[in-house]
Amino acid sequence: MEVNFNLANACLLTDTCINLTNRTMELNLDLANASAVVTVNYSKIELWLVGCGGTGSWLAPSLVRLGRVLSQQGKQVKLYFVDPDHVESANVLRQCFCDAEIGLNKAKTLALRYSLAWKMEVTAIAQPFQPKWIVPTYNTLIIVTACVDNAKARESITQVLQHNTYRPAPHIWHLDCGNSKRSGQVLLGSHLSTNPNEYDFEA
Repeated sequence: MEVNFNLANACLLTDTCINLTNRTMELNLDLANASAVVTVNYSKIELWLVGCGGTGSWLAPSLVRLGRVLSQQGKQVKLYFVDPDHVESANVLRQCFCDAEIGLNKAKTLALRYSLAWKMEVTAIAQPFQPKWIVPTYNTLIIVTACVDNAKARESITQVLQHNTYRPAPHIWHLDCGNSKRSGQVLLGSHLSTNPNEYDFEA
């Protein structure tokens, strides 16, 4: 479907909407009130990508690129791609795979492709994610990026945050990415509790 943007019908950005051929789309500007996340200066960083399909396959090269940048800054970086699924013909084009990769495991395919491209070692795990794989170690920041499509998988990934309960500063962060046909969301968190009284906020 071709979408024509009619500038004459567009609302100002401050009105938080635009009109696309008489169809209004609300813009969520919550990010304007977001706060920066400042972490401890860790010397070791683990980047986990859980789910290598519709969202994860497109995010994968950026994570490896980030790992390369951090590595050049002197950080010890480990990269992990996790997905038990295999590439199917229906995945080609919509996901970041081609016909030659049909039948191959998604995590292994992306790990091989981007480890060669960026000269970074990427560990591929062709199994459903297990929270026990996340083991906090000294001076290590762990970021688990979840690109999964079901609540059970999200709940499993969220459990890794329990390791932050007894630490003054969170060592593990969960970046959750999800989408539907016309919308998407990205959430970042470091604790399981939703009670603000359990957090020690600094001015």
